[in-house]
Amino acid sequence: MANVALNSLSFENVLTTGAFNVSGAVNYHEKVMAPNGTYDPDVTNPNPASVQVDQDAFVRFNWNQNGILTTMLAGKWKLDVFFEQMGPSEGPAIPSKLVPYESVNPKNYSVDVQIPAGTISEGLYRVTARLMLLPTATPGLSPICAFTDLGLIQYFNG
Repeated sequence: MANVALNSLSFENVLTTGAFNVSGAVNYHEKVMAPNGTYDPDVTNPNPASVQVDQDAFVRFNWNQNGILTTMLAGKWKLDVFFEQMGPSEGPAIPSKLVPYESVNPKNYSVDVQIPAGTISEGLYRVTARLMLLPTATPGLSPICAFTDLGLIQYFNG
């Protein structure tokens, strides 16, 4: 996989004591046809401007947590990818992905949200990625949330 700059997540962290730190980034990938004529999951084009509607794609979230409060939290990380279609239609809904919070200090995560071929119809979309911590102790509260704008991506019939 190519080594490219990722889109940094803008975090709002209510736990601003310095005893808990979280940071990360997100990148959009399309799966690219390998020389043998098949789509190889290890061959990707990071940050594509255009993707064929019959290609698989994914959004990779990379983030880390550290600090003494890390072992005192519990819950799940919620990962969302939103597609806002430019023009007259609303974008498709990609299901949220839940990832168990691990009380490890420090902890690095790398999680992909899959976008199967045929999920996104032809059009131009603004893509946004969101990451939130949903703590077990206080349902409905999210003391940590972040997002990044992945820019415009065109889906086309190729």
